[in-house]
Amino acid sequence: MNNYISVYTKNQHIITYMNLKEIINLLPENLFCRVHRSYIVSLKYIQFIDGNALFINEHNIPVSESYKSLFYRN
Repeated sequence: MNNYISVYTKNQHIITYMNLKEIINLLPENLFCRVHRSYIVSLKYIQFIDGNALFINEHNIPVSESYKSLFYRN
């Protein structure tokens, strides 16, 4: 979908024409973190971390090596 991004909130699914770099620059960095080239997560909703994956509800989200140090700083 090129620059179309899916945003999932508690109550809705939104599709917007932006890229992740633009979105992460709009979000407060103390509340959100990029964990993979394809994922930005809300730190508030992470339930647990297991190895190179984090879990939000039933979703298993990978934490890539290139974003791991940034993630663990938050």
